[in-house]
Amino acid sequence: MGLKIFLLLISATLVGSGVWMKLEERKEILAAVEALNKRWVPDFNLNSVTEVLIKTNEDSVVLCKKGEKWVVNGEDLQEADIVAIGRLVL
Repeated sequence: MGLKIFLLLISATLVGSGVWMKLEERKEILAAVEALNKRWVPDFNLNSVTEVLIKTNEDSVVLCKKGEKWVVNGEDLQEADIVAIGRLVL
């Protein structure tokens, strides 16, 4: 009976240590992500974006905000998908 209790305590200690290590690792990752966000995008206001330039090696497209609508510059102005632009800016 003593051996079973000893093995149970060892198992509980190992599981507890594993959980503690995983939580500490998660805290470090979240702190690193927060530091990167502060470094690269300080106080970025999404509503202040009025133009988005998307460029590849061959082509480019400009999304412009005209009043309350987003349009795609090209041969003629075409209305753009606001939800897709929001995801792109984020």
